[in-house]
Amino acid sequence: MKPFARHAPPLRGRTLAGALALLVAISACSDRTAVGPDRHASPRSPSASLNDGTTPADDEYQLTEPASLGSPFLGPAAFGPRLQQLPGGAITGQPALVSSGLPSAAGCTSFTDDVAGKIALIRRGTCAFTVKVKNAQDAGAIAVIIYDNVTEVLRGMAGTDETITIPALFASAALGQQLISTNPAAVTLSAVAGEFPTLNLPADLTVTATTATATGVAVRISIGATDNSGSASVSCSLLDDTGKQNTVRSSTLTDGTFVLQDVIPFGSWTVRCTASDAAQNTTSGSFALVSRPMDPTPPTVMVPPDLTVEATGPAGAAASFAVTATDDRDGPIAPTCTAPSGSTFPLGVTTVSCTATDAAGNSASASFMVNVVDTQAPTISAPTPITVDATSPAGAVVTVPAPNATDVVGVALATCGSGAPSTFPIGTTNVTCTASDAAGNVSTATTTVTVRGAPEQIANLIQATTGLALSPTQTAQLVSALQTALDDPRNLPRACRALDGYIALVRLASRGTQPAISMDQAAKLITDATRIEAVLGCR
Repeated sequence: MKPFARHAPPLRGRTLAGALALLVAISACSDRTAVGPDRHASPRSPSASLNDGTTPADDEYQLTEPASLGSPFLGPAAFGPRLQQLPGGAITGQPALVSSGLPSAAGCTSFTDDVAGKIALIRRGTCAFTVKVKNAQDAGAIAVIIYDNVTEVLRGMAGTDETITIPALFASAALGQQLISTNPAAVTLSAVAGEFPTLNLPADLTVTATTATATGVAVRISIGATDNSGSASVSCSLLDDTGKQNTVRSSTLTDGTFVLQDVIPFGSWTVRCTASDAAQNTTSGSFALVSRPMDPTPPTVMVPPDLTVEATGPAGAAASFAVTATDDRDGPIAPTCTAPSGSTFPLGVTTVSCTATDAAGNSASASFMVNVVDTQAPTISAPTPITVDATSPAGAVVTVPAPNATDVVGVALATCGSGAPSTFPIGTTNVTCTASDAAGNVSTATTTVTVRGAPEQIANLIQATTGLALSPTQTAQLVSALQTALDDPRNLPRACRALDGYIALVRLASRGTQPAISMDQAAKLITDATRIEAVLGCR
């Protein structure tokens, strides 16, 4: 670590620290001692801070992108935040030249140059560095580079302005002209690694008394720092909301860790700390500490009334709901529930319990029910109507297939009739099909079973016979036998004899070396005629 040191302005709480991630200012000055409003800061060791922009000096910064610019070094400012205080110790933005007031008084008055969200590039001269930086800040700049108006070595910029919240760096005249001529889309400004201690601060703290008679809260907070030189010490002070320092018991351990151990009076405090290394380089920061009296009152948890939702699938249904919680001290609190809003709940009743805990550790719970129901009946489609030939005077045995059925949760049972083979009488019978789910929802549909009797079967057999390649005489003989059975079905003996005659003629026509009817055709005709005889009761 080089011996030159400069104290960084203290951060004003975490809010400022967050804002600094978006802000950068760059400012520098030369080693001239000429009298003027932009007089240079005087470093402890001039030999350590003099720089021509090609090698780093203590407390300096580097333009690391674009690489085409050669990664030159820049000098610091005695005001505003440092790049080390930003996340990653760097900032990137588009450089924007401030032309108002050129050539000698650029940036000395409020200007209209578009620097909002950009890094303002301002020529040195006429007014104080802090004036230029503050005007750029007011115009929305996230950082400032002030480039020299003469060719000389770099130094830090002097000045004091507690309202400046963006970093400022100082560039050589050559670098300023290079930025103007190349006009890069963006530049990245980075802190030279290892110059300042790293201060390890805790997050903002809220502590609560554990007894009703307490006047404060006992705390023990350890705050440390690291440094590339190997050691750094920390000192802290406790400030009230007016900035007045409060005396507290504390100690510094041998490793430089600062320990705040005391009873902190009730109220809002700022703990401001500074880390220092052997070269007296410092890094400062702060965190909020709120000390509160005992809080005996738990939060209030508000849950919705019991919910009933319709199932959307076998897994149940998603249910959305709003649960809130408030506390008399902490205000709104985010509750946690055993099942968050939007979860999928199974069929049936589920109890959802929600709990909220305030900063004092007081908890409260409330619950409600989510009832997932299935009230939708299945969708059913009956099978196609069935037509068969009777096989006896009683009709025919038929098995009706199950209907097609779907359900959002699942079909428990789908049948037509009894679902088993049944004897259907001759004629047409309506069959009711049903589909049900596990919740007992039922849907129905209807199909038919038609059983053809002897007359219909004889008529079909006549049509089949006339379609054979027989002689007219053979066809007439066969059709005549069938017509006799068809014309007088009440005369059962005569009808049965006529069907027997038909069977005999078919067998005769299928014999010989050149049969008129093939064996397969004959077998089919005889089977049909035999079945008709069974329907009539001939056999």
